[in-house]
Amino acid sequence: MLSELAAGSGVEVFYAGAEEKLRYAEALTGGDGIPPDVARFALFGPRHAVAPTMGANRNAILLQTRGSLLLSADDDTVCRLGRAQGTSTSDVLRVGSHGLPAETWFFETRAAAR
Repeated sequence: MLSELAAGSGVEVFYAGAEEKLRYAEALTGGDGIPPDVARFALFGPRHAVAPTMGANRNAILLQTRGSLLLSADDDTVCRLGRAQGTSTSDVLRVGSHGLPAETWFFETRAAAR
């Protein structure tokens, strides 16, 4: 199914199940790579974890795309056009590398956000 999706859309599609993530962890730790315990924690969570490994798949994406621009959204993300505080009145969505990537701002209250 993923091969068909990739062929029809013209974009690269990657699948990372448990076996693929194990091979990826091995590749990350080879040569001057990251320490094995760091790779295992990043891709599989704490050792002997009973609960799901929150963030492990996102970590794999971030490691694979390091040095690239990336937009990662969850299945419950809702995007709405709006105007961020201090920006122009244009109501278009802009995604880019301008400004400081670590810069954040917050609404002062929940009511202001709504």
